Amino acid sequence: MEFNDILKQLAVTALDLNTRSPGSSQPAWSSWAIYMNNPKLVDRLAPTLAAKIKNSSFTFDFICGIPDAGVPLASAVSRVLGNGLVRFLWGSSAFKLPVPLDSRILLVDTVAKSGETIGEAVTILKKAGCRCVGAALLAYYDDFSETRDSRFLSMQKRGEILYLATVRQLEKFASAYSV
Repeated sequence: MEFNDILKQLAVTALDLNTRSPGSSQPAWSSWAIYMNNPKLVDRLAPTLAAKIKNSSFTFDFICGIPDAGVPLASAVSRVLGNGLVRFLWGSSAFKLPVPLDSRILLVDTVAKSGETIGEAVTILKKAGCRCVGAALLAYYDDFSETRDSRFLSMQKRGEILYLATVRQLEKFASAYSV
């Protein structure tokens, strides 16, 4: 699928789902993370993200969804790719990952803002004896570079962050389809 087709699909899907800000007739473009957790959107975009992952250089054993929004997307992508899915279990208690040590994990999430959640997931995987080979996202906020998590920035520099679009690109394209 071409990049503009992806953006159009996101914009049109937002209008189809009638996503609106409270008390406003305008679409809620500012809440991409909430919007991208919509099951209809996940089902429509999982094959596109899966194709991009398949065509990437990522070599992994398991796909791991980051709670909460990334888990349904990771599940859908995993089904398309036919890979094992790991549901991320984290919190204040000890972390247990139901995979063998030294497993290569690909993180999946919908939207990254500062990248802190991805960075924390990488730290958790390392403590659990696994290796994060990268992260696949539907989108990320590209205007937070000065507050970006250093672990996320390192992954970006190594080419380990894969995404369909930036939020700025989505907002620009989506505004053309606003009613």
